[in-house]
Amino acid sequence: MAASALASMSAADARGADLASPGPFLAGVRQVSIPRPNGTSFNATVHYPALGGGVDAPFDPAAAPAEGITFGHGFLQPVTQYASTMAHLATHGFIVVASQSEGGFFPNHANFALDLRFSLDWLEAQDAATGSFLEGVVETDRFGAFGHSMGGGAAILAARDDPRIAALAPLAAANTSPSSIAAMPDVRAAVRLIDGSLDTIVPPATAGLQMYAGAEAPKQHCMIVGGFHCGFTDDTFLFCDSGSITRAEQLESVRRLLTEFFALHLRGEQAPWRSVWGPETPPAAQILLQRDPGIILSIDPDLLEGTSGSQLFATATIVNDGPLPSSFTMLADPAGAGGWNVAFVPQATPPLLPGAFATIQLVATGGAGVEPAELLVTARRDLDGATRAFAPLALDAHPPTPDLDGNGILDGADLGILLAAWGEGPSPADLNEDGVVDGADLGILLGAWK
Repeated sequence: MAASALASMSAADARGADLASPGPFLAGVRQVSIPRPNGTSFNATVHYPALGGGVDAPFDPAAAPAEGITFGHGFLQPVTQYASTMAHLATHGFIVVASQSEGGFFPNHANFALDLRFSLDWLEAQDAATGSFLEGVVETDRFGAFGHSMGGGAAILAARDDPRIAALAPLAAANTSPSSIAAMPDVRAAVRLIDGSLDTIVPPATAGLQMYAGAEAPKQHCMIVGGFHCGFTDDTFLFCDSGSITRAEQLESVRRLLTEFFALHLRGEQAPWRSVWGPETPPAAQILLQRDPGIILSIDPDLLEGTSGSQLFATATIVNDGPLPSSFTMLADPAGAGGWNVAFVPQATPPLLPGAFATIQLVATGGAGVEPAELLVTARRDLDGATRAFAPLALDAHPPTPDLDGNGILDGADLGILLAAWGEGPSPADLNEDGVVDGADLGILLGAWK
């Protein structure tokens, strides 16, 4: 579809904000056959937002355009082992295609990665196919990929070779042949690697942490404390390991980590940015988080003091620390905090090559009844419309003073400033902060005259 994933804020509101819980849609499921270019085919399971839910239910048009995600299963694991996680994503408006190929004792990882990419070809074809249950409802501008263990490694191989994949979130990804660890430096999707700290089948030190170290920004590594390899599946299997948390607890964390990441990086929902790239990270007792947005942001000064009507200035410095050129848009969060209006001149940087920097002027204007406020200044990467760096900014409001020129003396110069602002709205000369400079303010000034 032509609709952009970055322009779906109203759709984001409709899908709901509680990303750890089921979303507003029902989950449908279908078995499909996906063709390969060589004339063969493979079976796959599709989970999608549906009317009525269940097998072969009609697609729910309220979810359109729905973002597509390709999924790879673990070694010898049927895709049914991951049904609850895929159905959860479907309830939040995503279409998940899970290839059933390479399920034997001697899987070909390179071919598995190709099948994950062919699943995306199939989604594009279904979107354009007259009479398909997915006709005209797939967001084809960008796709996601994830998988478990072997399938997580295959998802990395697929993302390396397929620029359509904009967000990659492997679960306990295993090193594959060819090496998924070696492939990481060439992946250009935003990456969120998810591991369990007590995984004894694919220990994070042997795979996930090496993948994170080799990846280019934007990248993250989320370690679920007490999580285990089999905690990513819906049921136990032969030679399973165990952890210090329950499978239900681990899957709840997995669903939230996946849903918020895909919602931000595929759909352009901005609300999850605070938990994905911002300060609202999970408690350290639950998730150990490493991340590198590929953006360096600093604010000087980071404390501004003023009154109603005053204009305060700071300088934002933005460094493109990622591997690709991009411009960066400046934002203040939350907007209007404490009655302050924060603007940026200009709003966005020019395109910056890797390693380049730009400076932007921040202008904070105190509105009527302005109050002290703390907010985050953020630089959002325009290349994906999702990744952010943030820096704190404090705005300290104090009562207006009749010493309008700030020279420590109340005299005719201050009177001249007040008279020049007569009748204006918010202004440092509005000494009683009623929104207008008038006789009441003149009375305050004259009453303080020395």
